[in-house]
Amino acid sequence: MLLNNILLEVSKGTIISYSDLAEKLNVDVGVIDAAIRQLCQMKYLYTPSGSGGSCGESCHGCSFSGSCGFRDKGAKILTITKSGNQYLKTLTDTINQNKQNISFNVKEVHPHDLHSGC
Repeated sequence: MLLNNILLEVSKGTIISYSDLAEKLNVDVGVIDAAIRQLCQMKYLYTPSGSGGSCGESCHGCSFSGSCGFRDKGAKILTITKSGNQYLKTLTDTINQNKQNISFNVKEVHPHDLHSGC
C-alpha cells in the first residue's frame, strides 16, 4: 500500500523532498527512502543520478541549476518509468472501478417505524 501511495504522490509532481513525502504519508523518512529504493529496483521509479536522486548530485546538467532553490531544500529527482506508468494506470483504473462498485442500501424510514427510546 505504501509503495502505491508513493507512486501516486510522485505522479502528482508536487513532492520536493523525501521529508515532504514522509510528512504527506505520515511515515518516517527512512521508510520512504527504503520504499523508493524498492520502487527503483522494481523499475517503477528512476533516480537520474543513480544514487538516490539528490538534486545536488544531478544539477550539473540541469538548465535551472543556478536558480531553482530546490537543492537547499533537499530536493530529490524521481522519474516514473514506463512500467511504473503502466502500473499506475492499472492501479488508478482499479481504484476508479472500486469507487463505481460501491453502492449503498438506503432504506426509507417512516415515522411509525421509529420506536421511542433506544
